[in-house]
Amino acid sequence: MTTMTALSLQQQQLLAQAQISRALEDVARLDTQRAMLAAIAAGVRQQTLADTLGVSQGAVSQRLKVARDAAPVPEGFVGASPREIAQRYAVRMIDRPTMLQQLADWPYPPRDHSRANEEWNYVADAHPWDDVTDARRRGWITDEDYDAILDRRGYSR
Repeated sequence: MTTMTALSLQQQQLLAQAQISRALEDVARLDTQRAMLAAIAAGVRQQTLADTLGVSQGAVSQRLKVARDAAPVPEGFVGASPREIAQRYAVRMIDRPTMLQQLADWPYPPRDHSRANEEWNYVADAHPWDDVTDARRRGWITDEDYDAILDRRGYSR
């Protein structure tokens, strides 16, 4: 895999643009799914929804099946996961104070390291905090943002 340091400035900028576009695509897909579910729950027929979106009724049906499996957005949050919150910040849908507060307030469960101590080849399950470290790695949040989130959670560096 090519590292960002081996790339020209122009290449780095183009990759960053592609990455932000991908985050916007992900957020738009989630918003569309949630809007479709809300429309159906409000009594809109699938065919009416299909006509509005310019897709077939079968496509609406398939998208609704996927949407029903999506995690709901917890009350008081703008995303269903820390990843989604970071993506919304990266595409300028929320401001920095909102992002920091939401990622700091997210209900991260404690990590279970008990099996890691017993099994040398144990690979831990994904944890919501992994979304935050991934957002930092992807450049959706900065090192300063990451440190501010840790500070708000009461962890010293």
